[in-house]
Amino acid sequence: GILIVLGISLYIVYLNQGVYEKTLKTNQAFNTNEFIINIENSYYTETDNRGFDLTEDTGFVVLRIKVKNKTIINRTLNIGRFALIVNNKLYYHTADYKEKLMDLGYSYASENIGNSFSSYILVFEVPRNVKNADMVLKYADTNDKEIKIDVTPLDLTKEREKGSVALQSELNFKESILKSTIFRIDEFAVSDRFKIDYKYCYAEDSCYDSYEYVNATTSGNEKKSLLKLRGEVIIDDTITIEPITTVYKFMRYFATIKYTVNGIENTIDSEVKRILPLKTENKNEYYIEVPSNMKSASSIEIVFNVRNYIYTYKLK
Repeated sequence: GILIVLGISLYIVYLNQGVYEKTLKTNQAFNTNEFIINIENSYYTETDNRGFDLTEDTGFVVLRIKVKNKTIINRTLNIGRFALIVNNKLYYHTADYKEKLMDLGYSYASENIGNSFSSYILVFEVPRNVKNADMVLKYADTNDKEIKIDVTPLDLTKEREKGSVALQSELNFKESILKSTIFRIDEFAVSDRFKIDYKYCYAEDSCYDSYEYVNATTSGNEKKSLLKLRGEVIIDDTITIEPITTVYKFMRYFATIKYTVNGIENTIDSEVKRILPLKTENKNEYYIEVPSNMKSASSIEIVFNVRNYIYTYKLK
């Protein structure tokens, strides 16, 4: 009887200590007292979603996690229990850059964790000179156990040219964080204004043909025109980013516009401005304000920088 009790005691010690001393791998789910957690992916980046540096001298390790509550009590995740160990130094989650990293996922913000899996990101700001160092994520459980997971982030700072497609073709982002997202433009034009035909109805079954003009704004020193785009974007339904349902929003997140006039390349790298019709709106049709000299362009391209995966959509 004593031997049996001793054997059981040693097995419990093994479960409570030995298993938790083992370092797990990414995508290997683990149990805590309250949650089931899985580190799905990890990334290293230095820029926002449009490719601009977030800081001068630091980078960011971004972990995409899945978590669910295994109890019947409403619980929030204590983010302070997660620490990234790099060169024997501890780094903790920061929410300071959540809006600039939303393409990588939704930053956890004290939501209640339910009994089905939810996805979030954890962000750790680190010096740039440690991006190739060994990294381990440590989780300090409520019973004083430590769970450790090896982390090898995908380096998103290396620029990768992924080719180009022409007008009326589908551009697939399958090799990037956008997975099987598809972007397509069926028609484009550049003009100072566009006429939009529509039906004006003053009563049920009482309509007549009407129209309006969409014009570029006249404020500022630079003359403006409009780039008309008709197309659509279909976002991969397995990724968790802020809802993007239109070509315009997608371009604001990831794109710059490049065009060539008289052999000189011009770039629109600030967030583009959409001009909305006042009377009607045609689905999948967009009017974007651009410099007026684009009317004389010999080539026009939409260039997508998806975490340094470069895709080009050639309009002209």
